[in-house]
Amino acid sequence: MNKQYIIIGCLVLAIYAPTTLGQKTEIDLRLYEKRLISRHGQDGILQKIFDLIEAPSRYYVELEAGNGHYQSTTKYLKKKYGWKGLLLDRVHDNPALNLHKESVTPENVCMILKKYNVPHEFDLMIINGGMEFYIWKALSASYKPRVVVITFNQDFNYDEDVVKPYDSSHDDQSASASILALAILGRYLEYSLVYQESTAHNLFFIHDDALIENRVIFKHTNDASKLYTGTPKAIKTANFTSSLALLHHP
Repeated sequence: MNKQYIIIGCLVLAIYAPTTLGQKTEIDLRLYEKRLISRHGQDGILQKIFDLIEAPSRYYVELEAGNGHYQSTTKYLKKKYGWKGLLLDRVHDNPALNLHKESVTPENVCMILKKYNVPHEFDLMIINGGMEFYIWKALSASYKPRVVVITFNQDFNYDEDVVKPYDSSHDDQSASASILALAILGRYLEYSLVYQESTAHNLFFIHDDALIENRVIFKHTNDASKLYTGTPKAIKTANFTSSLALLHHP
């Protein structure tokens, strides 16, 4: 990859750090990982995040939600706190859970959310199942979730700004982008990277407005080098691109 993108990417993260407004205590989300229903530690992390920044609508959207029960990222919020929302999956359908069979792509994500009357501002967006970078970028045209949980490709190191080529067939369901690439996209969309769970599957972003309003700061915010716990591999990236290239040339 072009080293210039890596250097510029790090500068982007540093320059646009959110204002803390006097908040002195950093929250270490690693202390709050807890798996009750979710596949990894998302239950405890999300519980702590929303204890701190609140959830005005208690509304979620989860992509590739499975059957809505097994290893669900949102079921704990619904069961314990009465949240509601939209579940989408390529295979499963259960109207009783507001779970609908849909193949979500960057081209149709906004149309699908509109179809199911998702509010333009809501509390939690879960993005996984491939093409995450492209879906989040497309989603931002019409929707502003307070928190975004998104899968990333841990095979790339924290200093690699790497995004897989766009898959027009949408068959590739492996994670599409590195931690740095998604962190740069987050800054572009005015979100801060606040955590990467210890299993190195999901990243947690909070919109800067919510951080500023609640005067909250998390340990290592926007510092991919300190949050990353993945295991990088030697992967040929000749046909890959970068977040900055995609943001500069949409």
